[in-house]
Amino acid sequence: MTRHAAAIVAVLLSAVPLVSQSGPPAFEAASIKVNKSGDVGGRFGGRPGQIVVTNYTLRDIIRNAYGLQRYQIVGGPDWLGQDRFDITARAPEGTPQPQMLTMVQTLLADRFKLRVHRETRDLPVYALIVARSDRRLGPKMQPASFDCAGLAAARSRGENPPMPQPSGERPVCGAQANPGRLMVGGYAIPDFARNLAGFAGRPIVDRTGLTGTYDFELLWTPDEPPPPGIALPAWYDPNGPPLVTAVQEQLGLKLDATTGPVDVVVIDSAERPTED
Repeated sequence: MTRHAAAIVAVLLSAVPLVSQSGPPAFEAASIKVNKSGDVGGRFGGRPGQIVVTNYTLRDIIRNAYGLQRYQIVGGPDWLGQDRFDITARAPEGTPQPQMLTMVQTLLADRFKLRVHRETRDLPVYALIVARSDRRLGPKMQPASFDCAGLAAARSRGENPPMPQPSGERPVCGAQANPGRLMVGGYAIPDFARNLAGFAGRPIVDRTGLTGTYDFELLWTPDEPPPPGIALPAWYDPNGPPLVTAVQEQLGLKLDATTGPVDVVVIDSAERPTED
């Protein structure tokens, strides 16, 4: 899973604990170990009845457990983003997968003594707008070639209409995201803004007024260089444009820096766990 990943919430939330103290759901057994491999990559995933975390910092574990972006986690000691952990946790039989993340929250509160609360803070955001006064879009921005919303509606009615095969790597419906490349098919602009926010490092608010769906590929050079020794894909250009420039040149949109209300999780306290 990539380090990046996007959301903005303009609803004020009370500063209350995120994990109930009155018997929250918990794993039957969990093992936590410090990962000293020195590797840069990690994994947060599920297997039937299990959550398996490999070489993740506590900050990234919190991000996944609460469904957050990095910019939504505030405070905490430095080691939250430095020490790396391996976790294997077994859930009771029949536990639905969505409940597993709530159980990870309980595990963090128990083993890492994690205490957090929610706030809404005024933070840097991007407003996504159409760059040109004539509202002409960029060369890579094309109207969607397939009605993905119609397909989803038909499937919700129990129908099974055919979907065309992709003509390349870009999906017909959905997104394929990597640092430096985002390919989408049949995407509405608000969905694109949410996906891009993880790479932009701040929330993106859609103010384009565009109501259609689009197909496009966006290529840029991330600010953070790839780790040494990693085989780079053919499309990666170390001398390409930064994200803000690429959005304007390729899509005809503009990321306008501003501020706005952002839902964040504030780390009140955390402790290193005892290994087992």
